[in-house]
Amino acid sequence: MSQRNCSVFDVEYVIKHGKRVHSAGVTTYFLGKRDIPADDQRFSRITRLEGITVLATALENGLLQIITVYRSKSAIKSARRKSKYDLKKQAPAAEEPPAV
Repeated sequence: MSQRNCSVFDVEYVIKHGKRVHSAGVTTYFLGKRDIPADDQRFSRITRLEGITVLATALENGLLQIITVYRSKSAIKSARRKSKYDLKKQAPAAEEPPAV
């Protein structure tokens, strides 16, 4: 996350206040300008988070595993266009050839 200039606080803020979209087996959290509460809009540390996207997946124990964090103001559009299902999970297992 340090490569993206995002701290743990930034990621937690996006997850708490951002829009959530489930698609392709992951959860996408996106923080748009309208998602920032009016009380927080006066802080530059918060307003610079506009456009941050966090991709995460839920673990079996209920915790979130962060996959990646990036900045793109149009990311929510592409996340909504993705397939709604993880097709890899639904694919049947390949049959083994018969033993000779």
